[in-house]
Amino acid sequence: GVGKVAGQQRRVAVVEMCAEPDNAAHAPAQCRKRQDEENAAQPLKAYTARDIATAYSRNTVAADLVFKDQQFKVTGVIVNINTDYRGQAYVTLKGGVNQFMEPQFTLADSQKYRAAGLQQGSKLTLACTGRGDIAKIPMAVYCTISE
Repeated sequence: GVGKVAGQQRRVAVVEMCAEPDNAAHAPAQCRKRQDEENAAQPLKAYTARDIATAYSRNTVAADLVFKDQQFKVTGVIVNINTDYRGQAYVTLKGGVNQFMEPQFTLADSQKYRAAGLQQGSKLTLACTGRGDIAKIPMAVYCTISE
C-alpha cells in the first residue's frame, strides 16, 4: 500500500544522506550507527610514528592519500606532552626526521585525564584520524589512547 512505499522512500533518503560526506556532522543517528558498525567491523591499520613521519618527509601527496582523513593506529615513544593554543592536549611521538619535526597527535577531549598520567619516554598506542601535515610535520586529531 501507500504506507509501504513511503517507508521505502524514507529509507532511500536516509541511505542517500548517509552517503553524502558533507552531511557527516549532521547525519541522523541511523547513519552514525551504521558508520560506527562499519568502522568496528574493520580493524584499524597500524603504523609506527616513524612510518608516518618518513612517509611525509618523502612525499606529502602520497602520504596524504594513506593518512589524511583516515583512521589508523599509531605506536611510538612519547617525546612530549603539551597543549596547543586552544588548550587541546597533544603528544609528540619519536619518529620524525629530526627532533623539531616529530609527529603530533591531538587527543580527544575525553582523553584529557588520561593524558595527565602520560610520561615522556613511555611507549604509547593511539587510535587517530589523520589531518595531513604542517610544514612536513605529520598531524592527527581525535586521538584516543589504546590499551
